[in-house]
Formats: sequence, structure tokens, C-alpha cells
Amino acid sequence: MNWLSSKIKSHRCSLSRLTKKVAHINELEPWAEKLSLQEIREEFQILRNKIRSGIPLETLIEKAFALVRELSKRTIGKRHYDVQLMSGIGLVLGNVVEMAAGEGKTMVALLPGCMHGLTGKGAHIVTVNRYLAQRDFELMGPVYRELGISVGLVKEDDTPDKKAIAYQSDVTYGVSYAFGFDYLRDQLQLLEHSQNFLGYNLLKILEGKPVTSNVLQRGHAYALVDEVDSILIDEARTPLIISGQSKDSDKLVHNAKMYEEAYRLAEKLQQGEDYFLEDQNKNFQWTQKGQEKVNIHLATLRCDGMKRPWIQYVEQGIRAKLFYRRDKDYLIDSENKIVIVDEFTGRRFADRTWGEGLHQIIQAKEGVAITEEHRSVARITRQRYFKMYEVLSGMTGTASGAEREFSEIYDLPVVHVPLRKPSQRKVFPPRLLVSWEAKWKAIEEEIARIHKTGQPILVGTRTIQQSEECAQRLKNLNLEFQLLNAKQDSEEAQIISQAGEEGKITIATNMAGRGADIHIPPDVLNKGGLHVIAVERHESQRIDNQLIGRCARQGNPGSAQFFTSCEDMLFDLYDPKLGKKLISLSENKNELDPSYYKHFDRLQEKVEKEHLSIRKKMLYYDNWLEKLMESL
Repeated sequence: MNWLSSKIKSHRCSLSRLTKKVAHINELEPWAEKLSLQEIREEFQILRNKIRSGIPLETLIEKAFALVRELSKRTIGKRHYDVQLMSGIGLVLGNVVEMAAGEGKTMVALLPGCMHGLTGKGAHIVTVNRYLAQRDFELMGPVYRELGISVGLVKEDDTPDKKAIAYQSDVTYGVSYAFGFDYLRDQLQLLEHSQNFLGYNLLKILEGKPVTSNVLQRGHAYALVDEVDSILIDEARTPLIISGQSKDSDKLVHNAKMYEEAYRLAEKLQQGEDYFLEDQNKNFQWTQKGQEKVNIHLATLRCDGMKRPWIQYVEQGIRAKLFYRRDKDYLIDSENKIVIVDEFTGRRFADRTWGEGLHQIIQAKEGVAITEEHRSVARITRQRYFKMYEVLSGMTGTASGAEREFSEIYDLPVVHVPLRKPSQRKVFPPRLLVSWEAKWKAIEEEIARIHKTGQPILVGTRTIQQSEECAQRLKNLNLEFQLLNAKQDSEEAQIISQAGEEGKITIATNMAGRGADIHIPPDVLNKGGLHVIAVERHESQRIDNQLIGRCARQGNPGSAQFFTSCEDMLFDLYDPKLGKKLISLSENKNELDPSYYKHFDRLQEKVEKEHLSIRKKMLYYDNWLEKLMESL
């Protein structure tokens, strides 16, 4: 066991333990208030020396937090609340802390950042997007620097030299995938370094010059993961992969036909007749009839240079047909290129591609230019990457229901921190409509009704297509609105921050704008605060709760309601027969009895279990692959 984790692992904490420590911090506040700025710095230097001499962090938390809170008041004019102190303690000691949305996670992150920044081993503050990393770095930077703690920001498009400087800082802010990809680049650099040692590096030694491996990260001592359930659970089904271009670029045009033919055949094949889907992991079981069709089609092809068996191209074609949808999973940009859209945030990733020929199949599906495949040169799952940290912690407003996975996969307990003020959120009973058209009509009527009162409305959609459908319908009603989806992500923070203004209607995909504050003016609070309309249930209840969490923050009033239909994606992708059965029970009415809504809950629970199984299998495979590579 390493030095830092040995000081932390035995100090997982209970709520009562946190409460006692906060009481002690409050007792120290008068003492901290009397200190000069120079005296605060000197006290912090004493703490630094004690930590590096081996004194456990837990014994120094109260004094450190009292100093950080006082300096925060003086530097940026903000004082930590008791619940923020409780959260900070839990994070220092390696827990997942569940604290409600709007309770001030940026201020909370400052506390463990300062403490672990004193170890000299580096602390990583991990965010879900670039905007939040930049914002929090700029907001908290003055406090760190006043305490003598260096702070850096990792940007994925920075030069290696700039990144190296950021990683050498005591505290480093950055988006989650940037940390993971930089680790993979370091591994490639180390591999190249070891392979070249007897050549170029030996020559440098003989010349008396230093040999450097040029790695960016100096280790993995401590990580605080913001929106930890999103990063460690929801996104964990997608591994981090660095790709290199294929050397067969001269065969690109010739091989394009292969992808086009695969999708053309996939369009003709019928589920239940030619193949069956074994599970929601999109694995296939072929019928004899289906295999014959695939083999007959192969015999007519005049393509060489296949990278995999023909049937695997066809399977990718079926996946592209059934599971990948334009303006949900991807969009086509102004240059007629396929751009992947993150299913959890709605953001675009222009530099990412799907592997194993799937990206090329989707290009064929949409009739755009087919680019060459990229080969994978390095990969790691998010689970394995974050498990490398000596001490891992995280915070989110939606950890409930994920306690078991945090414990089993990451050995992380969950601490539920109470609200600073009692919640005034009203969640109205969900509505279950027969069809999408009936649902849109109901949503139109509800928006028009609420808009007349002046109460602001946030409409949360699951896909870009849904957001644009909603926008067109509101336009037909002559209602003004702001649209926020992956096509406008540069304006994200500004649009979402104005969503609480009187009479405002904002349409946003999924959790676009997550982390950005929505300001609610006093006169709007009197009208009921922000009202959230959720257009569709997600595959995870936690993500549904994240959307609801946009309203009624910090004890303010607010409300939310779900609108669902028997044609929603949950039914369409996972149990279309159940959706059709519910329609048959509607007795030709547009809306079903609320008692049928329980089917959504059961189906969602089923999908969550399947996704957990997929994540466990990915981690098992990743660990197996690592052991295999070590044995070679």
C-alpha cells in the first residue's frame, strides 16, 4: 500500500463524524479571522511541512479548512457553509459525496484541492466539460495562489510543454477525458522510450546528455471527480482510445464500396427472421437463412483488403440501422462530415470516431464521403484509469442508487450530505401519452398555459432532433424561445444562465449546460421559480434526476414534470412489444391511466442492470488485457 492511501483508506467517514469536525472548524473561525494574510500563509506552510513529514491529513483538516474558509472570504468574498465543509471533509478522505445541485460544488472542490495540494504529489480536479474546468480554475485560482499553492489548467489542445507545466502544479484542473488521453500518450511515449533506449538514447548517454521520456503526468496521487456518477458510471461504457491512421490509404476509394454494400444488405435483413439480438450489448445470433443471405452477398462482392470477416461488416451495418440515429448519436456538420454527439451531455466531439468500421458504415448510411479507418494504438477504460489513483473521491447530486457500483468497482463509499435549506421542489405526476404526436400536443398546451403566468420553463429533450421538433412547434405557436443543443454548444453557459428569467422558454438537449448556474430573480420566485418539462425518460433514473435538479435549488421554489409516450426510446430500443401492448390498452384515448407508468420504472431498472453488466465485462476484459501484456 502506498504512502498517501495508507493515510486515507482507514478514515472513511460517517455523517456524525463530519458534523463533529465541522463544529471544530467553526470554533476555529474567530482565531482565523484575527490572522493577517502573511500569518495565514505561514500557518499553511506549517501544515505543508507536517503533511510531508507523514502526519495524517485527517488530523489537520479542521485547521486547514478554517484557514481556507477565511482566505476565501478575503480573496473572493465567499464563505463556506457548514454543508460545504462537510462535503469537503468527505472528499479529502476518499468518499463519494452526494450533495444537491446548486449547493456550491466549485467552492467545495477548493477544500480538498488545498489539502491534497500540500502533499507535493499533485491533485487532479476532474470536470465533465471544458467550460467548467476553465471557470473553476479561474474562480478558485486566486485563493490557491494566496496560499502558496500552484494551480494549473490542462486543455486537450495545448502543446505538450504547456500540459507538462499544468501537471507540475500542486493542483491541476481539467476535463475527464483529457486526463485519460494524456495518460495514454504517456504510455506510448514510455514504450517508444524503452524501444529506442539502445539506439538514440544510448548515444545521448555517451555524449553526456540527459535522457528524458517527456511524459506529462507525474503520477496519480489524488483525484476529485465532479459529477462523478456521469464520469465513472454513465460514460464508463465507452473506453478511451487513441487511434492512428491506417497505412492502407491508397485503398480508401476502392474499399468504400465494402461499407456501402454492408449497409445496403443490413437494410434488407429482418430481425427475428435473419438474426436475433442476444442482449442489449448488441450481440447477434444468426439464423441459417440469415447466414445464407450474407454468404450469397459476399460471393457477388469484388472487394479485397477486408480488415475483418464480411459478416462483421454486416453486423455493424445492422447496429448502424437499429441503434445509431442522426441528431441523437451523431450529426452532419457544415462540411458534410459525421460528428459524434455525446449521449450523456449532448456535446459534439469532432475529433472522435467509432471503431471497427462502424464510423465508415454510418458514413455510408448517410451518403457522405467515407474516410479510412483508424487503428487503435492505445486504450483504457475509465474504470481502470481512475482506479489508479492512490486516493479517489467524487461529488454529485445523484449518487443514490449507485452506491453498490461505487463500492464494488471503485471501493468508494457514498456519504449523503443534507441540504442547507429544505427543498421546495414540486414534482408533478408524470403523464403517459399513447404516441409522440399526442405527447407533443400535451407539451405544447402545458408550455402555453405556464408561459401565460410568466413562470420560466426549461424543456429538457433527449436528442437534437427532439429539441428542434419542439422549437418548430413553439415557433408555430408564435412563442419565443432559446434553443440549446450540440449545434450551439459555444453559447451554452450564457443561454442556460438566462433560463430563469421571467417568461423565458429554454429548450436544451439532455444535460446541456450542466454545472452552469441558472439565476432566478426574486419576482420569478414568487411565480413558482423555474419549471422543468422532461420530454422523455432516460435509460438511467439518475440522469432523469439530474434534469429535475435544474430547478428549485438552494431552497428556492421550482417544479418539474415528465411527459412520456408508448413510442419513447426506452420502449423502442428495449421492449417494443410492451409499448405496443400499452397502446392496445388505451381504448383509443390519447392518454393512459397513470397506473401504467410503473412499466417505465421496471424497464428502466432492467436497462440499468444491463448497463452495469456491460461495464463490469469491460473492466474484466481491460484487467485481463493488462495482465496479458505484462506477461509478454
